[in-house]
Amino acid sequence: MALRLITGRSGQGKTEYLVQEVIRLSMENPQQKYYVIVPEQFSLEMQRKMVKKHPRHGFFNIDVLSFHRLAYRIFDECGYQPGEILEDLGVSMMLRKILSEGENNFLYFKKSMKKAGFIDELKSMLMEFIGYGVTWEQVEEVSEKLGENKALSNKCKELGRIYEHFDKAIEGRFMVTEQILDVAREFAKEAPMLTNAVFYFDGFAGFTPVQLAFLKELLKVAGQINVTITIPEFVPGQRGMPEDLFISSKKTGDALLMLCQENMQEVEEVVKLDTPVYSKKIERIHMTVCHNPDGEADYVMHKIEQLVRQKGYRYRDFAVLSGDVADYASAFKRKAAILNIPVFEDTKKKVSYHSGVEAVRSLFHLAQMEYSYESVFRYLKSGMSNLIDEDADYLENYVLYAGVRGYSMWKKPFYRRLKNKDEAAIKALLLLQEKFMEETENFCSVMRDKEASVRDKIEVLYHTMVKLSFEEKLKNQAQKAEENSDFVKAAEYRQLYDLLLSLMDKIVMIFGEEKMAVKELAEIVDAGLDALGLGVVPLTMDQVVLGDLKRTRLHEVKVLFITGMNDGKIPPNIEEKEVLKNCGISLSQSLLEQSMEDEFYMYMAFSKPTDELYFSYSVTDSDGSALRPSLLQKNISQLFPKLKRKQYPEEERRYYFNLEDSREFLI
Repeated sequence: MALRLITGRSGQGKTEYLVQEVIRLSMENPQQKYYVIVPEQFSLEMQRKMVKKHPRHGFFNIDVLSFHRLAYRIFDECGYQPGEILEDLGVSMMLRKILSEGENNFLYFKKSMKKAGFIDELKSMLMEFIGYGVTWEQVEEVSEKLGENKALSNKCKELGRIYEHFDKAIEGRFMVTEQILDVAREFAKEAPMLTNAVFYFDGFAGFTPVQLAFLKELLKVAGQINVTITIPEFVPGQRGMPEDLFISSKKTGDALLMLCQENMQEVEEVVKLDTPVYSKKIERIHMTVCHNPDGEADYVMHKIEQLVRQKGYRYRDFAVLSGDVADYASAFKRKAAILNIPVFEDTKKKVSYHSGVEAVRSLFHLAQMEYSYESVFRYLKSGMSNLIDEDADYLENYVLYAGVRGYSMWKKPFYRRLKNKDEAAIKALLLLQEKFMEETENFCSVMRDKEASVRDKIEVLYHTMVKLSFEEKLKNQAQKAEENSDFVKAAEYRQLYDLLLSLMDKIVMIFGEEKMAVKELAEIVDAGLDALGLGVVPLTMDQVVLGDLKRTRLHEVKVLFITGMNDGKIPPNIEEKEVLKNCGISLSQSLLEQSMEDEFYMYMAFSKPTDELYFSYSVTDSDGSALRPSLLQKNISQLFPKLKRKQYPEEERRYYFNLEDSREFLI
């Protein structure tokens, strides 16, 4: 029932201190239960580290969990069955339905509704409201206070209405991920696993109001709560400047102390970890200027291969971070493939480009457009039809020649403009028409049936997928990818069929017996497909990590490359929330707070490598347009005035490692 803060700058061993203490105490007190709570994406790494550091390489009284996994452990112990969780996928589909039904009531968002990414943005905003304890009544109320700011007022009014519709739609049926901790908080006193247990929280830059409310209840029952905070020196109650790099850490510490005051809990002495200031000559920080992002990728990958060959590093000793991974990922993976460097991209990939997803979309398009020319051949060229490409081309030539358009012409046998054709050609054409209609006619018929429920329509989609051998075809594509040594792509194909079935189950779970027009259902399915993400675990331990500054959690990295140090990339551009804060709605961060958080994440990343730190930026983008260096470079130059910028490839030696790599040199 006490709180202890473990403080120190990034890289000064807070996590190491925590791990060693937990292991030591767990061995001294085998009956005591210890919980290490970390962010979801860091849990596997922390488990691995615990096992590696433990003298016995195993333990029974230490659990490494995330907040949500801890919540489910509490539910399990208390015998509580939580409501169905509406994950991101379900939220996206629910929002799409709300927008489709009330399209004319949301005039502010009407022009944006159909734009790519709109549902994702709306979902993020809604989840932020829930995560920060903001109700839809508060959102609508604040819209009335923004009389002068008409645009923001209208935006808040419609956000409030959408939030209200969403809240009423899930009430008593579902709950979203952000509400799980709220429910778990109510069971904190009833869960024996929490009583007198020792908790360690590590890797959190801060806590949301919902998480703080949970910690408040946890403090009442736990034996001790330890929290690591990245800050050089924490003085309780001392006011910090808004532009202070560690302002977020300071607020977190003060918020935790406030919880102790409210609970009248003990606060133990702060543990401060510190190391002497590095006073030697700066030799292991490098700044390189490249022509464009492709040049940056070429430089980084060749430098990694050079260090591996010359200095004996392993690929796992390297990490490459960027403010926007999407801009650099393809270039890095292309260069890595040439040099045979294993790379793990630490991102969640969208499934939109997969043939199975395109086939589902094209089926709905076919039913909507009633066999228009575009919808028919979009489906036939999706890669999932049983008609091969040559058959589709043969059909397309006839359709263009004969002017076949619409279901009424497709359902009748083809005889238009075939008088002078030989009988074999006509028979082949009719056979292709029959095959195509057999694949699609029943699906389109049920989709157009106004009396069919969503369940009926999703069932016919499933039967169509079975008829088309979706699962078998995706397995074949996975095997082909494996034969080409593209194991990441193979893993994606193996996940896809189950993801599609999961999406269909969620649609039935949410909308089941409702009756929907094909257009509305197609929009919901489309929103669900957009929200689907493929998470691929690392295929090997020995590979270079490619990630972004905010999401990627690094561990034991020896050499770090920070790429894309251009204006607007590092730090990224941010959105203003100050107006809402002034009106009583506090969300994640204001403009200045977000800016300081971005700098804080950069500070955390820069302090991770133990051996070398490389910065790089481009003079132009991929299209040849000029790019400005990031202002952060100016700060780095002020810190290290002797740091020299080198041009690549003019001033940095470029090595050639294999035949394919040297071809461009020969050309």
